[in-house]
Amino acid sequence: AEKVVYINKPLYFYFQNDESAMHTVNPEKYYDRVITGDLIYEKAVGINPLLKKAAAKYIMEMNMIVLMKIQDCGDKEKLSHIADNIKKHRMDVVTDGKARPRIRISAVISFLGIKMLCRIRNMITK
Repeated sequence: AEKVVYINKPLYFYFQNDESAMHTVNPEKYYDRVITGDLIYEKAVGINPLLKKAAAKYIMEMNMIVLMKIQDCGDKEKLSHIADNIKKHRMDVVTDGKARPRIRISAVISFLGIKMLCRIRNMITK
């Protein structure tokens, strides 16, 4: 552009639909991430056992994200699977000095219970 002009008038109006796919939580879509994460973990550790802690950090973070998104979905089977994943990997994350502080703290809090973890993370992220 050879010239830039400022006009104090909106020229484009954007409507956000609160019920669109971008603004609604789809538990199935989020849960697919958990399944994919499980597969990635198994493959990575199977190829190189030295990747266990790095893969555990990934799984822990992914499960935490999904848990926060679908915690109120009411699907006990999915929530149980996520809780089991967190329990399975939390010690590797807690003892990994290279893990991000946020995920290490979440892993420590998970020892108090998954419901407590959800409450605390919800308070922090609001």
